[in-house]
Amino acid sequence: EGRFLAAVRVLRVGDVDIDSVGGVVRKNGNYVELTDPEKKVLMHWAANHGYPVTRDEIVWTALRDEPGSSDLYALYVRIVRSLREKVDGSSGLITLVKTDVGPAIRFGPRALGSGEDAVTWVQVEDLAIDVVGGEVRKNGEPIELTARQRKALKYFAENLRRFLLDVDVKRELWEGQNIHHSTYILLIRRLRVLIGDDPDDPRLLVDDQVGTLSGLRFGSEAEIRGLRSEGELTGAAKARALVKENVRALLDGKKTRAQLLSEARSAGYSGSLTSFDNWVSDAKRRVEYAEGDAPSLWSARWKRTGVSDDVLTLLKNKVKDLINTEVTSADLFDTAKENLGYDKTKERFYSMVQDLVAAWEAKPDPALWQSAPEGPLLKIEDLEIYRRDVRKGGEFILLGAVEQRMLDYFVENRGKFLTRNMVMQAVWGEIVPDGQFRLVYDRLRAKIGAHLFVSEWSGSRGIEGIRFAPQGLAGGHGPEGLEAGAGVPGVQVAEAAFGSAVEVAEALGFSGMEVGGAGSGEDDQLEGAERWWEDPDYVGLST
Repeated sequence: EGRFLAAVRVLRVGDVDIDSVGGVVRKNGNYVELTDPEKKVLMHWAANHGYPVTRDEIVWTALRDEPGSSDLYALYVRIVRSLREKVDGSSGLITLVKTDVGPAIRFGPRALGSGEDAVTWVQVEDLAIDVVGGEVRKNGEPIELTARQRKALKYFAENLRRFLLDVDVKRELWEGQNIHHSTYILLIRRLRVLIGDDPDDPRLLVDDQVGTLSGLRFGSEAEIRGLRSEGELTGAAKARALVKENVRALLDGKKTRAQLLSEARSAGYSGSLTSFDNWVSDAKRRVEYAEGDAPSLWSARWKRTGVSDDVLTLLKNKVKDLINTEVTSADLFDTAKENLGYDKTKERFYSMVQDLVAAWEAKPDPALWQSAPEGPLLKIEDLEIYRRDVRKGGEFILLGAVEQRMLDYFVENRGKFLTRNMVMQAVWGEIVPDGQFRLVYDRLRAKIGAHLFVSEWSGSRGIEGIRFAPQGLAGGHGPEGLEAGAGVPGVQVAEAAFGSAVEVAEALGFSGMEVGGAGSGEDDQLEGAERWWEDPDYVGLST
């Protein structure tokens, strides 16, 4: 049982001593070196020793401000794994437990508390799945997964051997969002590859069908063999396996498609000729991609159908994120249509994406797929901005259509003082609600770097503006940074020179009678001038 040594504020749990003030950790008297994130997690466990702590609590209390990690759940899994090795060892101090609020980790006493049950790893052949931390191991070695991939395997492990409807799996993994079926298929294929299953002839994560309902089962091959429905689905699986086994013979002319179809019919395949032909074509292309320059072959195939280089580059640059389901086919379709002028059908686009996945699986090397146009329009630190192409640290950044228009406007006016209204007019063609502006503006800042957007107040009464990537990223605060004749509207130059809204109005020829109405005092003049400043068509101000 853990106990505090009050004089030095040390928590002693088993053979581990934790200094809750200095953050020093010793095991059997020996200093244990930990990273800052590991210390944060361990200190949070120590503060709650003997009580279960959920993964979400750790992520949103101890790790939420951790820089440089886009996936806090993946960071959590790595930290738990490391702490088990460095601190726990064989001591059994880090215990997985089930509680009323779900699975959790408890640091401290080994005996289970009331209402707690021990959590065991779910074992499926050589796979071990930790339903608490989300870690997955194959033959004892951890597998790196994205957040959604971990969520999927956890869901499958919790429903071992059960028939899961495709629609229910989508609802669980995307939390009710309406996603295209191709995005779901990509996730399942990628999971099969990661766990060592054959994506075209799986044994562990298998397709199944009950009546007209399609779905999946997850479990060991021996466990689910007797649970799978028989009939057309089994015949289809056998047909696909035949195609895969004989694709080289087809390419070498040693066997014809008709002969192979006859064998498939004998094996129980009763599906359409079109489906069979599609499997054959797909298998042939996969071999061609594996033996040749997959990115070039894929690009050439779809360029012949009239797809532009811009769209092809977009897809090649995002293929890794697509495979990992960090973006969806629908996201890419919207970007291609709105930003790059893609004018083909959605169905053709999704076919192109599926073919892209096949090419990637043949040559899954990101370096082969990343390409950048020559000559960036702007390069700042690790950010490179091309025409319709933005990269940060060499990684392609996907922008929405409105985000792209906003970035284009900022790049065209780099270093200039821009008011929100000016940005709104350029991006939307009208003044939009501030919340709508902030939504797009904040997303853009988060994607390419908030420090590149410098907020400024100009003038004694002041109006807020933005400078994008000023020289040295420190372009001075205040009106002295503005220069007449540099593309800055004259009213801003006037404001910079005269300092206040009233002085601007007077400099532009407005009298006290004209600003805010007859008999106006200075406050009314200010109010009228500032309203005109935001809206030049304001009727209370005239020249």
